[in-house]
Amino acid sequence: MEKVRHDNTLSKLFSPIKIGDVTIKNRLAMAPMGFFYSSLDGAVRQEFNDFIITRAKGGVGMITLGDAGIGFTSLEITVDSAVQRRMIKAAKELVKAVHDHGVRIGVQLNHSGRQLDSPIPGYQLIAPSPIPWSKRSEVPRKLTIEQIEKLIEKYVNAAEKIKEAGFDFVEVKACHGYLLSSFISPHSNRRNDQYGGDINGRARFSLEIIKRIRQKMREDLLISCRFNGSDHVREGLTLEESRELSRLLVEHGVDFLSVSAGVHGSYPVIIPPFYIPQGCYLHLAEEIKHAVRVPVVTVGRIKDPRMANEILESGKADIVSMARALLADPDLPIKAQRGAFDEIRFCIGCNEGCQDRIAGFETTCLVNPAAGREKQMAIVPANKPKRIMVIGGGLAGIEVAKTAALRGHKINLYEENDRLGGQWRLASIPPCKEEFVELLHYLLLQLKKLGVTLCIGKRATIKTVEEENPDVVVIATGALPLKPQIPGIEQQNVVTAWDVLANSVHIGKQVVVIGGNALGLETADYLASRGKDVKVVEELEHVGRDLGPTVRWHLRHRLKELGVSILTSIRIVEITSGGVLMANREGKSIHKSFKTIVLAAGSVSRRELVDEVKGMAREVYVIGDASNPRNALFAVRDGAELGRKI
Repeated sequence: MEKVRHDNTLSKLFSPIKIGDVTIKNRLAMAPMGFFYSSLDGAVRQEFNDFIITRAKGGVGMITLGDAGIGFTSLEITVDSAVQRRMIKAAKELVKAVHDHGVRIGVQLNHSGRQLDSPIPGYQLIAPSPIPWSKRSEVPRKLTIEQIEKLIEKYVNAAEKIKEAGFDFVEVKACHGYLLSSFISPHSNRRNDQYGGDINGRARFSLEIIKRIRQKMREDLLISCRFNGSDHVREGLTLEESRELSRLLVEHGVDFLSVSAGVHGSYPVIIPPFYIPQGCYLHLAEEIKHAVRVPVVTVGRIKDPRMANEILESGKADIVSMARALLADPDLPIKAQRGAFDEIRFCIGCNEGCQDRIAGFETTCLVNPAAGREKQMAIVPANKPKRIMVIGGGLAGIEVAKTAALRGHKINLYEENDRLGGQWRLASIPPCKEEFVELLHYLLLQLKKLGVTLCIGKRATIKTVEEENPDVVVIATGALPLKPQIPGIEQQNVVTAWDVLANSVHIGKQVVVIGGNALGLETADYLASRGKDVKVVEELEHVGRDLGPTVRWHLRHRLKELGVSILTSIRIVEITSGGVLMANREGKSIHKSFKTIVLAAGSVSRRELVDEVKGMAREVYVIGDASNPRNALFAVRDGAELGRKI
C-alpha cells in the first residue's frame, strides 16, 4: 500500500452506497468474526448481542454475522419448530437493535467441510474428494451428488429463516478452504463428475446455492458471496480463475462480492498477523473489481480509516471491511468521522485474543480487554473517588491508572525509568512489530487527557508511600529476566534478551540464544536481521509454545529464511568464555563456540515492595508480571479489571 495521507477528509469512506434496493449509510463494514450465534436451545448469548450492538453504535455501515453453520449446528433447521421460533424471535430483536442505529446486517452461511477445528462426536468430515487438509487430519468422506443436493436445500432453508428474521442480506461463504471453497479449489477437488473439472464444474455447488436462494427470495434478500482471490497453496485457486468465478457468481444472482484469501495450512495464513503488510489482499479485490459490475468488498489487515478512504478513492474496492480493527475499537468509525485519529485504539495484529486465543478464554483483544464483555466491563463512575498510587509504568500499571481515572479516581503513577512502557517498548523492537508501539501512544495520550499525575524517573520506596499516604496502592513493578542456574552464567559474554533489544550491549558475530520461547525466537529474528549468525537452543521438544499458531507460523518461516538454526531437546551444561557445553537427549556432550550467549529463559516477578507496603494503605493490589509473569494480554486485562473494581 502507498503511504497513508494524514488528513481528516474521509468523504468517500462515509458516503452511502446502494446495493439493490438497500442503501448502506457508509462504506465501512464489519467483517464476520467467529462468535457462536446461538445455543442449541435457540437462546442467543447476551454477550454476543452486546458485542454486535456496540459495534452498530460505533458507526459502522454494515455488519456480517459469521459464520452460521450448515450441517451440524442449530442453524441446520432440522431441530423442532419451537427452537426455530425462539431463534427467529431472538434474531429479530437483534436485527431491530442494529437497524435502530441505521446499520444493515446480514448472516454468513458456512459448512466447515474437512476443516472442522473441533471434531463433533459421531460426525465424519466431508469434502469434494477424500483428501485431508493436513497430514495429521482425518480423511474426509467424499460427498455424493445426492448429499450435495441435500446440502444445497439446507443452505436455501437457512436463507429463508434469515429473511424471516429480518436480516438485510445473506452471505455464502466460499473461501478459506471450507466446504464450498474446497469444491472450488483444484487443490482439494479431484472429482470427474459435474462438480469437478474446470472452474464451472468446481463452482457448481456454490452457484446452485446462490441461484436457488435468488429464486426463492426474489429481490427480498441481498446475496453476497465471500470467496478467495487466491488460495495461497500449491495447485490452489489462482487469481485468474477467481476473476472467472466472480463473473459466474454475478450471473447466478450475487448482489455484491467479498474477496479474501488463504486456506488452512496456507502461507500467509488466513488471518494475517503483524508480519504481513496492511492491505495485504487489496490487489485481489482490485482485480475482481475489474471483472464485475457489482460492489466489491476488500478485507485483509485494513485498520486505518485513512487507508480505507484512499482505497475507495482509488477505485480498487467499493466497501472496506474490518474485523480485528473493530474488535479493538468499536467506535473507530465515529472517531474517524470527526477526525479524532489519536483517540482510536488501533489493532496491532497480534492475534493473541482473537484468532489465536492464547489465553484460553473466549474471544477478546489485547488492546481492548472489554471486547466480548461490553456490559460487564462498562465504565461506571466510582461512588467515592480515592487517591490511588500506582507503582510501575508498564502496560498493567498504565491500564489500571487509565481505567481508574476514567471512573473519577485521583491517580499518581510512579515509574523509575525515564519513559513509561516497560517491557512493551522492548516488545515493539523485533522486526515487523513497529505497530506495537501504537498501543503505548494511545495509552499515554489517555493518561494525559485524564489528568493522571506522572512521576517519571522516580523510584517509589516505602518512604514515598508514607509521604503519599494513598487510599490504594497498586504494585505493577513487572518482572526481571530469569538467570538459570548454569555454571558460567556470570561470564562476560553472557547478556539477556532484554539487553539485546534495548541495544545496551555489544553483540558478537556468532550468537546462541538460550530459550526457544517467544522472547528467544523474536530476539533471534532481531539479531539475524542484523547479520548475526544465530542459533537457538531449547531444552524442550518444541519452540514457541507461548506463541499463538498464526504468529508462530510466520516467525518460524522468517527464521528459516534468515538461516537461524533451532536446536531442541538440548540442555545447556556449562557456559565458557568461548561458548557453551550442551548435552542432547541421550546425554552426549557437544561444545559450540559463540561470541555472545543471550539468555531468554523466562522472567521472575519483581515483588520487593509487596510485603513492605501491606498495611500501609487500606487496599493493596499486585497485578501484571509483578503478580505472575505472563504476557501483555494478561497484563492489560489485570489492569482493566482492577481499574473497574477499585
